[in-house]
Amino acid sequence: MGKSSIDSKLCIRLKQTRMKRGYRSGRAFALSHHIAVNTYLNHENGKRALSLAVVKHYAQLLEVSYIWLLTGEELVDVVKEAAI
Repeated sequence: MGKSSIDSKLCIRLKQTRMKRGYRSGRAFALSHHIAVNTYLNHENGKRALSLAVVKHYAQLLEVSYIWLLTGEELVDVVKEAAI
């Protein structure tokens, strides 16, 4: 069974954010944060599921909202939609 479109978009956002933060490779990011390289690469490539705890951890390391990593939307956007 393939990844859902949400999972693949999360992986894309994870990789794009990592690159924007100056990490040229997933390996460099993983090593600099003492994360098992294969684990991180499998997360970034969508070969291994990400738990909410892991998404929150990556978001903290990359200095972005975990809501944004999960959905592509800022928390403010999500709250506004809920109010409509």
